[in-house]
Amino acid sequence: MSNPIYPNRLTDQNIRLLELLPGDPSHILVGRLFDAKLDDDLDFEALSYVWGDPRSRTDIKLAYMPTEPNADIAVHRRREESFSVTTNLAHALTRLRRPDRSRIVWADAVCINQEDVKERNHQVQLMRDVYTRATGVLVFFSPRAMKEQFASRSASLMMQIYNSCLRLRPEMTLTWSSDLESAVAMLPLDVIDLSDTQNTRALQQFFYCPWFTRIWCVQEIILARKATVLFGAHEELPWGVVGITASWLHSAHVSRALPKHKLLRIPAERCWNMFKAALYLPTEFGLALSDFRHCNSSDPRDKVYALLGIIQWEKGDIAPPVVDYGRGYLSIYLDTARTILRTTGDLSILSLVGDEPHTLWYPNWWYDPAPHISVHELSRWSACGENRLQKWDVSGKPPNRCLRLRGFRFDRITYASGAMKCEDEDIHMNPRHQTYYPIVELWWHLLQQPTSDHDHEKLLRRMAHTLTFGGTRNSCLPDADRERELLADFANFITLLLGDTPEFLNDLEIGTAEGDGRKFLALARSALHGCQVFRTEKGFYGISSGSIRKAEYGGIIVAVLYGGKVPYLLQRVEEDNYMFRGTCYIHDIMQGQLFGELWSDDLEEQTFVLK
Repeated sequence: MSNPIYPNRLTDQNIRLLELLPGDPSHILVGRLFDAKLDDDLDFEALSYVWGDPRSRTDIKLAYMPTEPNADIAVHRRREESFSVTTNLAHALTRLRRPDRSRIVWADAVCINQEDVKERNHQVQLMRDVYTRATGVLVFFSPRAMKEQFASRSASLMMQIYNSCLRLRPEMTLTWSSDLESAVAMLPLDVIDLSDTQNTRALQQFFYCPWFTRIWCVQEIILARKATVLFGAHEELPWGVVGITASWLHSAHVSRALPKHKLLRIPAERCWNMFKAALYLPTEFGLALSDFRHCNSSDPRDKVYALLGIIQWEKGDIAPPVVDYGRGYLSIYLDTARTILRTTGDLSILSLVGDEPHTLWYPNWWYDPAPHISVHELSRWSACGENRLQKWDVSGKPPNRCLRLRGFRFDRITYASGAMKCEDEDIHMNPRHQTYYPIVELWWHLLQQPTSDHDHEKLLRRMAHTLTFGGTRNSCLPDADRERELLADFANFITLLLGDTPEFLNDLEIGTAEGDGRKFLALARSALHGCQVFRTEKGFYGISSGSIRKAEYGGIIVAVLYGGKVPYLLQRVEEDNYMFRGTCYIHDIMQGQLFGELWSDDLEEQTFVLK
């Protein structure tokens, strides 16, 4: 028996639209579905929302009519069927319904037959067109997401921030730009009163709304020509006002002033990522997957499918992943990884794999924690020099296919510190404090190395650069001055930490008194939190995730692979077979030094098979 709501399967450029019939907010929702072609000149709004608890349901009245809007209502009434939707969608449609005239909207749970896998496959591939051709995107926050008094307060606060920006840049638009960025940077801390607990609670509740964590919402907002955020009982704001607020909260001078409100910055950063991404649609799928890997989905396949639409896929012999909800998610992740390998021509895909011990070489976006070295950092380094990815292949049966690569074994790990916990606290003078004890432990480990001043200074430089991912890269100082500044800051940091200046630091004339240990700590904090510092057999220091156990010393090697911008940690399983253990940072080999004359005679190219 055919479904009276969905009598036909959508094909080609066809979609369904929902006409919400006018009515009183207290009355049951009544709507009419009709077919439309995306190629036509359509006038509709697209809804962006969170489905909510699938067990909490509400019935609405729906009818399918293949004719245009404004058909005979009497005929429509005779065809009405009860249709179950989530309560959150019912709230959204009630908010959108007008009292005196119809409204044409697109809502995925109604306009796509969710029981028809083939139709879902087809319609997901049209999502980009749906959201770019809609006259506007309506973002709806569940009324349960925040208390009404905080909804109105947060709306007022965000308008204050926006109006302050507007006074600085009257010509400013509501999209991310260099003008807007500079205006946000110029806003004073007191543009709103962040010492008022009610203000911070209002903003926290707003940015903690589940909508910011749903992966489908990323595409929906990035592709929108115009977007409006609906929240509370009656509040609504242009998306740009929300984005400007997130940009201000995420700015360095504000985040530094809010050490006790760390939770506030996390959800604001998600919003900020969405806001700025709308200015430049990502051209690399791997970057999009990295930026939004923390977003949630009820189906693991949507971790990939939900982001396909925001990529400007180049026409050529490399096609984007095909949407198919009949496949297992690991098989989809494997094909996605292979597509990224082919499109980038490098090993950036390995930097998307979490740093815990793995049985797969490709990212499991459903379970993996984010890697410590962000894929965005890769442009700074080129451990493989000018050597692109070469002689690689993927073999075996999915989802356990192996990746075969060529490269060099650099060294093996012989020591690793405890995991760092660099929170937003000031420097503690107690060297046994758990936050900084691993650095003290490393310091004494360093002192056990060769004792000449030259060797000590060399080791000091290595550690200073390692603990900060390369030092003050944003400094305007010349390289030599920047180097001296970094060493002085590091020496002062050690002095503050130990409560005394180690004797050999005085002998090196580094100038601990001139250094700023707190500045060094601020630089190191982002690099070190949750990580280990390790030492190799040849005496090099590096940073990795906090997953190397003492029993594994000697069993984990550092490899530099063709096409790899960073070194990789590999654990040997048998012969040339290895388990991938994550990326790492070793200051001395990050710019292709292994391929220079110094190392050319000491290293032998080999094959690595990642299981």
